[in-house]
Amino acid sequence: MSHFKRLLAFFAMLALLAACSPKDAAGTAGATGSETKKTVLRLPATTTFATTDPHYTAQNSDYLLNDLLYESFYYIDNRGNADPRLATSYEVSEDGTVYTYHLKEGVKWQTGGTLTSDDVIYSINRALESPYTSSYLAGMEEVTAPDSNTVVFKLSGMSPTFHINLCRVYILSKAATEGLDTGFANAYPGGTGPFSIKEWLPDQKVTVVRNNDYHGKPGSVEEMSFPVLADTIASLRAFEAGEIDLTQVLANDWERIKSNDKYKTSLQESTSVVFVTMNNQQAPFDNALVRQAVNYAIDKQDMLDAAVNGNGRPQSTIGNYEMVFGIPKPGEIFEYSFDLEKAKSLLAQAGYPDGLTLDTPIYTLASDEFAIPAQVLQSQLANAGIKAEIQTVEQSALISDYITGNYGIGIIALSMDLDASIFAVPYSTDGIDGLNIARYSNSIVDESFIKAGQTLDENERKEFFKTAFDQASRDAAYAPLYSMQIPLAMDKGLYADIDKSYYYWGWN
Repeated sequence: MSHFKRLLAFFAMLALLAACSPKDAAGTAGATGSETKKTVLRLPATTTFATTDPHYTAQNSDYLLNDLLYESFYYIDNRGNADPRLATSYEVSEDGTVYTYHLKEGVKWQTGGTLTSDDVIYSINRALESPYTSSYLAGMEEVTAPDSNTVVFKLSGMSPTFHINLCRVYILSKAATEGLDTGFANAYPGGTGPFSIKEWLPDQKVTVVRNNDYHGKPGSVEEMSFPVLADTIASLRAFEAGEIDLTQVLANDWERIKSNDKYKTSLQESTSVVFVTMNNQQAPFDNALVRQAVNYAIDKQDMLDAAVNGNGRPQSTIGNYEMVFGIPKPGEIFEYSFDLEKAKSLLAQAGYPDGLTLDTPIYTLASDEFAIPAQVLQSQLANAGIKAEIQTVEQSALISDYITGNYGIGIIALSMDLDASIFAVPYSTDGIDGLNIARYSNSIVDESFIKAGQTLDENERKEFFKTAFDQASRDAAYAPLYSMQIPLAMDKGLYADIDKSYYYWGWN
């Protein structure tokens, strides 16, 4: 199911660093002759690579690789900062419905020829046909090219996030791509990006090399390699053996690695939020009182300490307020405190004065990132009088059941960035049978997200978002737990920023 595959990319199975990478050969001789200058960056991939087709990509490793091979009008990082790539500038009409982009001249394709507006028109139409990318172009009525260096988008209505979404669509060479099947199979048509494919062994390792014809600043390293490793444990072993340059570190190993002077370590804020999801259409969670009781029964700090040694931040929504524009900050909306007596009282009001035993288990993944909070949740719910078993399943089955509503309660994580408007999908009625895995519906929430999309005024948008999230919190649509801070260890000479493409990484 293509729709299902596209949704997989939103779920964070600690895949924020699914392609975080390692170190290859140490390098070549530096300018002084006696020094060694590192020219290769080795970063781990914890999932295999599937495709180099940026319009048919569904997993994190491929997304991260695409940032090196292809480009759009602007590169926009996880914090919303924008760098011009294929465009030199753009304008928006006064009514917010016409976007005009001016292409950078002389940009060369890796397969030959130069970028023109024909390539852009072709790429946009191709992206519209893909279930993976068509949503980025929602609201677009037409795209035209007045000349070879200008592209104009006409929208059906104002869209405050159109520019951000459009820049998620990579531009392809029409001449090199139009004869290829979707997915590209074993073909690689080349992009305009700072790197190109050198070695493609998707189950073992992918290597890219610097594009010497790149129109912008050259990549800071000559080569990057991405060995495919089984999991974070294997990645850490490879890192300590000197086989890669950076790794994520599990909580149990953090203090040991952090105290080692050989490494540089840091905690990186992430957009990934762990939360409890309850099927609002299935008893007993179709009763808001029960969902509210679950929220009051949870000690988020205890959960955070047990699951990730405190390396995170309690959240009141399923978005990280530190990372995403429009997500309300602490104190701005209704929030649940840890209150067992309140939880028991609500259960009694719901018709369960003696507590209840759930017919369905707490549904989650077997990895510690989810199994541990599931165990803590089981214990905390029991303290409030709610008894439940735990069932762990593999990822694709879990997400399929969540999307189709084939579950009662579970734990998962979601990683969504840049703008709170994207959370209309997991909170709005239209998101049911999609990313609204709680199957939650409230007209106030639906209307507030719609209104936030009908104004460009940031303060007005924030107020609409507050209304939406406040109502969803009062209804206990979900039980948000915490955002994850990613413990990283890296070579002391490496400059790395997980909010940005690997293009910006390099050796100090």
